[in-house]
Amino acid sequence: MTTDALLNTLGQLFTSAQKDLEQGRIGSLFSLILIDVVTAAVAQWTMAAGTPLEEPARRAAVDYAVAALAMNGGTDSLPAPIRAAAEAIYVMIAAGQDGDDANPHQLRRGFQSSTARAAILC
Repeated sequence: MTTDALLNTLGQLFTSAQKDLEQGRIGSLFSLILIDVVTAAVAQWTMAAGTPLEEPARRAAVDYAVAALAMNGGTDSLPAPIRAAAEAIYVMIAAGQDGDDANPHQLRRGFQSSTARAAILC
């Protein structure tokens, strides 16, 4: 298998997944999975309290909460600090603003590292 063939296959998989997501075929399933991921992230944040891992765990929980907010708005059961931070980021994203705490490059890096954590959690 050549690199071109592999990249072509990955491109087709991405296009197919994007189409399914846009058509809502996998949105409800993703929402259910996301609820479990947010719950696990909040639990890890709680367990990491008082350790050097507390802040990275909080950021991960906020990242997932932003995604949950975008998918279905189901953040009412989250702890207040996580919910407030997620709502603030979501508002900035929705408004297309680039505040000091929401640099798009920082958000992208945070999301990519959260994606890696999600793969570990699942």
